[in-house]
Amino acid sequence: MGWSGRRTPARSTRRRSPTPTPRTSPSSSATPTTPGVAFAREDRNWYTDEFLAPPEWAHVFGDLGFTVLSRAQLTTALSAVDTSVLTRAEWRQVRAYGITTLGGVLFNAWA
Repeated sequence: MGWSGRRTPARSTRRRSPTPTPRTSPSSSATPTTPGVAFAREDRNWYTDEFLAPPEWAHVFGDLGFTVLSRAQLTTALSAVDTSVLTRAEWRQVRAYGITTLGGVLFNAWA
């Protein structure tokens, strides 16, 4: 029996880890010019203030061209940052989920 040439899509599984999980944000005009990295205890669909301070080894991400975001940056109130690049649809999501921090906007999986 030969290979038919048809591939079955790979399934992805999410693994929960008790160690800090690095999260990367997609590049957009609302984020730094390089992809951002944040740390949290668990992988979630959205965040508010659950971010952790970067571990000592986080500089490795910076060496690779990422911006390592601090807990202070991520928990900054939206009222204290320039949000002019957010679209109406994004603002609807922000209000619907009650997001009030920069990290909550940068690291989300809203529908």
